Amino acid sequence: MQIAMYEQKRIFLTEEFPKFINREIAIEQIKKRGQKRAYTCPFCEEFLTLRAGSMNEPHFAHIRGKSCLIS
Repeated sequence: MQIAMYEQKRIFLTEEFPKFINREIAIEQIKKRGQKRAYTCPFCEEFLTLRAGSMNEPHFAHIRGKSCLIS
């Protein structure tokens, strides 16, 4: 999922990454916010974290054991 709620505003990952100096810093900072439960699903309001690795495109995901059908 490329969207999330952050501080009661809908954000898109494609718009968040350019706000940081480089991709690695963006991933690090967005992951830190996710660990503090700063992101929620715009559909079910469950907490989201950032998943980013060398193989997949960075994306938001529900925390383990949670999911919603809409997303």
